Amino acid sequence: MKSFSLCHFFLFLFHFAVFALANTELIYFDAQEVPNPEIQFQHTWPTLDAYTSSIRWGLGANPPNTTDIADDPQPCSNVFSWTPTRSAQGCLRELWVILDLDCEPWKKYNNFTLRISWPASYPVEAHVRVFEPSALTHLSTPGPPRRYKTRSASSMTRQKYGRIQLVSTVVWTPEAQAIEEFLKTLDAVPIIITLEPLLLGILEASQLPTVIAVVLALILGFFIARLVISHLEDVVTLRSQPKETARID
Repeated sequence: MKSFSLCHFFLFLFHFAVFALANTELIYFDAQEVPNPEIQFQHTWPTLDAYTSSIRWGLGANPPNTTDIADDPQPCSNVFSWTPTRSAQGCLRELWVILDLDCEPWKKYNNFTLRISWPASYPVEAHVRVFEPSALTHLSTPGPPRRYKTRSASSMTRQKYGRIQLVSTVVWTPEAQAIEEFLKTLDAVPIIITLEPLLLGILEASQLPTVIAVVLALILGFFIARLVISHLEDVVTLRSQPKETARID
């Protein structure tokens, strides 16, 4: 139990060191098989998988008064018209990504994390949600062209969809410049989106080398400490022995 807690402590220090100059938002989710409808409008969306698990993007921020909208657990009804270069009409500025969990290297993992990182110099907060395919096939305003069709009942998938939205956290005052002008500086907040499996359900795969290095350092430090302590004990023992006075025959 002590070693487990110690590893988590060093894992926390690693997170702190890596993201000290960046903000991070992450979400954990399970990969479960669900019916696999063919959603045709998502063919232009960026994809994260075992071969491309991280991408960089410039995402515009939404005004501060849109936090409640960003927390909406349902996708915007016009998401079918969203593309990487154009926001959907009537929707917030957002990024949609395909989370391909069906690729062969990731089939053995059941737990994943979707992580968003951006420079701390940008005053925004991230809102991240993961959706099942069914959330996109039940849009409130279907219409031509047909946006999805149901595949055979035996077709199953673990694929999911991630939605990332940024909202400005600037506290607005009458003395400040117009909010529209300020938001121009947040038109392309540089973000990094990373999808990773969780080893043993708790550890991100990219952190495994760091954890191994920490464990090896602890083992090496333990043996070095034992040698140092043993040497100091010998020194103390020698100094504590009374000196013998020389005899003159």
